[in-house]
Amino acid sequence: MLKKRQKNCGHLREALDCLEAYRWPGNVRELENALERAVALETTDKIQIERLPKAVALNQAPTTASDGIVIPEGSCDLEEFLAQVECT
Repeated sequence: MLKKRQKNCGHLREALDCLEAYRWPGNVRELENALERAVALETTDKIQIERLPKAVALNQAPTTASDGIVIPEGSCDLEEFLAQVECT
C-alpha cells in the first residue's frame, strides 16, 4: 500500500508499536485508511506517531457500538447481555 503513494516512508518503532497494539475494530480497512492518512500527512521519510489517528496513537478502541450500546468490559453472561440489548 505504501508503494501506491510512492513515498519512501520508514517506520519509527513508536508508530509501529501503536499500530500493533491497537485492536482495529474496523479490521483491515481501518488499518489501511490509517496508514494512507499517515503517509499522506507525513513530511519526513519516517511515519511519526503524530500522523496516526488519535485513537490509534493513544490505543483507545471504541467501547460503544455505533447505536450507543455499551459493550461490557471483561466477561459477561451473553444471554443476559443480549436480552438487555433487545429491550432497548
